[in-house]
Amino acid sequence: MNWTLTKIATSLMGLLGQPEKVSDSTMDNRCEDIREAMLAILDQCGTDATTNAVSNRVCYARNVEALWYLRGAIMAQLTIAIGEPQAREQLARITDMFKGYLPAGLGPRSRARARSAGK
Repeated sequence: MNWTLTKIATSLMGLLGQPEKVSDSTMDNRCEDIREAMLAILDQCGTDATTNAVSNRVCYARNVEALWYLRGAIMAQLTIAIGEPQAREQLARITDMFKGYLPAGLGPRSRARARSAGK
C-alpha cells in the first residue's frame, strides 16, 4: 500500500513540476561523470599553476553543487586557452549534464529570464 501511495505522490510531483528525488547512487554516478568531463576540458588549458589549482578543486569537490560553482573558474581557464566562443560551447555541454541533479534554486537560467531581470 505504501508503495502505491509513494508512486502516486511521485507522479503528482512530476506533473506539478517538482523533480523526483534522485537516488544517492545515481547522484554519485552523475557527480563522477561531470567531474570527468570537467577534467577532460581542463586538459586543454595546459599545466600552469592556476589550471592545476582549478583541477584540484574539481577533483576534491564533494558533490554536484560544488561542481556547479566551479564552472566559472573552468570558463576563465578555457577562455584563456581556447578563446571565449569555444569555451562557451564546451561549458554549455557541461552545464547540460547538471539538468535534473541540482536543487531548485540552482541551475541554468534561460537567456530571456536573465535579460528581463536586467531591465
